[in-house]
Amino acid sequence: MFISKIAEKTGLFEVLSPRSKSNTMQSPSFQRQNPRRKPKINTRNMTEDEKLAWDLQREEHNRYRRLHAQYDSEMKALSHGMLATKQRVSYHHRGSDEHYDAVIMGVHLDDGPDKPYYTIKYQRRDKVIDEDGVEQDVLLDIEKQTDPDRLTRVSWDEDKAFKELEGTKVSNR
Repeated sequence: MFISKIAEKTGLFEVLSPRSKSNTMQSPSFQRQNPRRKPKINTRNMTEDEKLAWDLQREEHNRYRRLHAQYDSEMKALSHGMLATKQRVSYHHRGSDEHYDAVIMGVHLDDGPDKPYYTIKYQRRDKVIDEDGVEQDVLLDIEKQTDPDRLTRVSWDEDKAFKELEGTKVSNR
């Protein structure tokens, strides 16, 4: 055993019996060490139901991965006393004294890491008078920069978080 450790450290094993790269890449131990390498699935031999089940499983896995990454990002930002990009928050509009559901679009540290400010996006109902003089209620998309004292974290909700990750719009509470 002692001699085999010396041979391994000196590279003697590689000289006596070199391993080919193709064998190493296909070995089960390599697949366990490299989680990005996925087994290839032959869908030609599957029935339509199996293909549908496979697609649904893949979609659910992608959803899980994206939500997990967003949650980790939010928890890491929380540990630094900040908010994360794509995080859902409640925005307090001081002029109207209303709260809106908003999404963090950008985190800015121009004034230093202890004074972040955020670009947020939210929707607000407003009355617009058209050319004919008819008043209509419309939803306005508003994107603005604000400081953290106007923002409040909201509780984690997988469905709402995934909608934001997919790029759908937020609405007023």
